[in-house]
Amino acid sequence: MGDNPTTATDAHTVSSTKARLAVCAAKIIARLPVTVIVRLLKMFRPLQKSSSIQQALAVDAKVREVSPLCRGERGCLARSISTYLLLSLMRRKVVWASGFRVKPFLAHAWVTVEGEPINEHHDVQGFVTVASTNPEAR
Repeated sequence: MGDNPTTATDAHTVSSTKARLAVCAAKIIARLPVTVIVRLLKMFRPLQKSSSIQQALAVDAKVREVSPLCRGERGCLARSISTYLLLSLMRRKVVWASGFRVKPFLAHAWVTVEGEPINEHHDVQGFVTVASTNPEAR
């Protein structure tokens, strides 16, 4: 199966090294203004095929496995950017989003595949999305 996952089954073989590199890149990207983050992430959009929810869950699990930060509640930005980067490098379509809810206030970042949030503990439908790589978003 190797280090270059291209199918739903192969997604489980994404290497720890690639996941660690994605987390390192995400930590740097996360320091940028949100408009720059969106512009940068959108650069990965061309030539992408649809991703499966299973692929996205496997990649998200690998990111959480290699990074204590990404496992925690406060690691949503690094985790979502890492997951987006890995799936994009696999040429898989994924949407990154960031937003907030008012009561109780919480800022959050997440990824979706085919409109489904990936491994989320929060109901992101209750969040106001302020930034997204979704081509249909403003």
